[in-house]
Amino acid sequence: MSQNNAYAGFLAAAGHQVVQMEGVDWYAYQGFMMPAYLPHAVPEITAAQARRLLKVARRPFVRWTQGFGSTEPGPWWFVIRRGPYSLQQCSANTRSKIRRGLKRLTVRRASLAEMREQGHAVCVKAAARYDNAGVSSVPHHDDLARRLEAAAAYPDVVEYYAAFQGERMVAFSENHLQTKAAFWENIWYEPESLCDYASYALTHAMLDDYLNARGFNYVTDGSRSIYHQTRVQHFFIDTFGFTHQFVRLHVAYAPVFGRLVGCAYPFRGRITERASARFPVLKKVGALLAQEDVRRSFRMAQ
Repeated sequence: MSQNNAYAGFLAAAGHQVVQMEGVDWYAYQGFMMPAYLPHAVPEITAAQARRLLKVARRPFVRWTQGFGSTEPGPWWFVIRRGPYSLQQCSANTRSKIRRGLKRLTVRRASLAEMREQGHAVCVKAAARYDNAGVSSVPHHDDLARRLEAAAAYPDVVEYYAAFQGERMVAFSENHLQTKAAFWENIWYEPESLCDYASYALTHAMLDDYLNARGFNYVTDGSRSIYHQTRVQHFFIDTFGFTHQFVRLHVAYAPVFGRLVGCAYPFRGRITERASARFPVLKKVGALLAQEDVRRSFRMAQ
């Protein structure tokens, strides 16, 4: 990995496959390769570079974005919030929920010791919120422990924010930091904590810290989701003033996998939500074809 990319170092220490090629660090995510950078810091990448990476990484495809900061709308985006941020920017209803959350809960940065002791239990309870998730979505205890050890080795790259009810952790966010930006990579809430407005209090505290106290350029909850059905990004947009930051999506396929995607693409409309619920593999296929649809839309616009 590049010597100046500590983020790639954390990802490797946390157990991800990391490949450095031609000055660009990549890591394996959900079975494919992505640049090991927050979106504003992704280097210039060519399709030829991506194809060479495919031969080394032995993954079905690689995906990357370019043009962060563009004002031209498009079908791919990151959900971000820039500063300044204040409580008064929120609606009266939201302000009330934030204040109630802050009265009932303590929100602060969590130590790694606290995360080791309580973090996994929060994940287990949080997974129960989702009818179609269950314990399979919970990180294995050993995997979380390895992630925390990696965070200990890279304290300037990863930190944890948490909400506590007394001494008990009821919610937390794993935040990745790079050149004055923060990626809220994972956020977990115990279901009961939502009644105490943990989502409002935690979001408010993190926005106030990153955008105001520490002067970060932006925070992000990640890119457009085409696989997981979640209301989280809508919550951030509708409640806390997050916006879409449009970018250009690029995908390069391994030859055989690319041909399979091309053959399946004409039938993308036949993968219904009902069929995906019965056959989970169809949900993944549907997400791949939705991604291909976005990729083709950019090619048509050229």
